[in-house]
Amino acid sequence: MKILDIWTPVTYHRYCNAYKGYNQSFMITKHSAKNSYLSANIKGIDNVVLAGQWLNPPGGLPGAAIQGKYSIQRILKKEKRSIKI
Repeated sequence: MKILDIWTPVTYHRYCNAYKGYNQSFMITKHSAKNSYLSANIKGIDNVVLAGQWLNPPGGLPGAAIQGKYSIQRILKKEKRSIKI
């Protein structure tokens, strides 16, 4: 095995300007709860599905993992295959 990348709370602070290195990208407030989520599809570009911590509040690693699962399900549905994961 070879280590490709390592991150710490300082990494989140440095690259994302996350408060005290917090690994979740959003804080849900009364105002933000009313906003709609971003789409995982891009208009005009077929066969691309976005996934990552910035698409789904509150974000972070758990949100990114869920987004990855949903992206796979969208691709499988488009290909008319079973989406049970």
